[in-house]
Amino acid sequence: MAGTRTQQYAKNFTATLISFVGTAIYSIVWRKMFISMLGVEYLGIGSLLGNVLGMLSLTELGIGTSIVFSLYKPIAEGNQAKMHTLIWLYRRIYAWLGLVVFVLGMILMPFLPDIAKGSENIEHVYWIYFITLSSTVVSYYFSYNSTLFSATQREYVLTYFAQIFKFVNLGVAVAVLLVFQNYLALCIAGFVVALGDRIMVYFLARRNWPWLSTRPQEKLSEPEKREIVKNVKAMFFHKIGDYCINGTSSLIIGAFVNITAVGMFTNYLTLLNAIKPVATACFGNMTAGIGNLVATSSRERVYEVFQEINFLSCAVFGLVSMGFCVCANNIISVWLGSEYILDFTVVALIATDLYLYGMRQAPFLFRNGAGLFYNDRFSPLIQAVTNLVVGLVMVQYWGMAGVFFGTVVSGLVAPCWIRPFVLYRDYFGLPFRRYVGKYLLYAVTTGVPVVGAIYIFDYVLCLPLDASSLMIRMSGCVVLFVVCLSMVSIFLPERKLLTVRLSHVMSRVWKRFLKKGS
Repeated sequence: MAGTRTQQYAKNFTATLISFVGTAIYSIVWRKMFISMLGVEYLGIGSLLGNVLGMLSLTELGIGTSIVFSLYKPIAEGNQAKMHTLIWLYRRIYAWLGLVVFVLGMILMPFLPDIAKGSENIEHVYWIYFITLSSTVVSYYFSYNSTLFSATQREYVLTYFAQIFKFVNLGVAVAVLLVFQNYLALCIAGFVVALGDRIMVYFLARRNWPWLSTRPQEKLSEPEKREIVKNVKAMFFHKIGDYCINGTSSLIIGAFVNITAVGMFTNYLTLLNAIKPVATACFGNMTAGIGNLVATSSRERVYEVFQEINFLSCAVFGLVSMGFCVCANNIISVWLGSEYILDFTVVALIATDLYLYGMRQAPFLFRNGAGLFYNDRFSPLIQAVTNLVVGLVMVQYWGMAGVFFGTVVSGLVAPCWIRPFVLYRDYFGLPFRRYVGKYLLYAVTTGVPVVGAIYIFDYVLCLPLDASSLMIRMSGCVVLFVVCLSMVSIFLPERKLLTVRLSHVMSRVWKRFLKKGS
């Protein structure tokens, strides 16, 4: 089974690398054209509406995550009947949720001017909102089709199709923009292409699992229902917390600053969305594998793998957050122009939040794999309240930087400590100080090269924000971080174990590339 997990991970990671290249090209070309033809205000309204509708997704209550967790054991046992029953439950619940989201979305429509400061100047804003809402609602009626691909570690199948439709969408969007130069037409075209993507996944799922078109013969037992309900109650708190952390920044900026500021922030968000999926894919592709590992292995073995993944979190997100902090303004200047640069304080806070997010990956994955949703159910609420209170207060005095200061403070208050504490106490049965020691070591390992890079590039060399300086900054970040990480981790056992595992994975990735090339 371990070999199968590694093989599936290699396939998923290969697909993610291809997706990264496609997403980067798409983002660079599209964002530049969008700003030049429609302006930064429309970027702001698009991001803002997405976050408003994200708030409505709280009605999902965490049902999807709870059912996916319940799928791991029947998949490992090859119990098709149980898989069928769970997917059918997922489908029925999401059909009702789609209706609820649509009704709530329509109720919110009259309040758009209050939510988005300056939206009254956006042409067809209500129709834009309606199309965006419709796209969100439709996704509820198709999402169950992709669930089995994720639960069986076959995300790579969907990734390839997603890239095809992404470039179809780019071609259609460019044509619509050139012909109509109208954001509403752009939204309609995007809705049609996204619908085509979902229909393709619908038929692909039935090709792999023909029984999806039939009703299940079994019903869930009462203990199984109680377990799902228990996890749903816990996941609802996590859904609220996640939204308040990830979905409210644009709302607060839009309400207390303006839509133009939201648009400028989304340029940096585009950078994050280009690089974050690759960093996250190192972990997201592990979700089902960890669920399988927990179901089939001893806790000692699970702890070894946890240590490896925690070290990988530092290596990946330490480098990524360092690169973002040092290079983001340089990239925006070369790509869009110096007039779209944000204050460095804002960039540094976004980079810090990115690092904190990355270091939460290992505890998050293993909490999901072990099904400990209930045990840390109040952690996201503590984080959410802290984020909103600090953000709403500090935005009055510090502007946009105050919003992200709230995000960083909330990340330090709760999830960095509560979630791993629960994992160590309730699953591993080990002293929590082991985790704290490693966490602080990794924080220093990342912080030292970041400060060193900023001092060298901005105060010693005084590099300008041009293309040649960007290459120097990026190369310097890699060298400084790798040297520092290597010196600190040379005696860590998880580094040695992870090196062997990654060598095996990359060998399979390389073989797949060679096979495709031949």
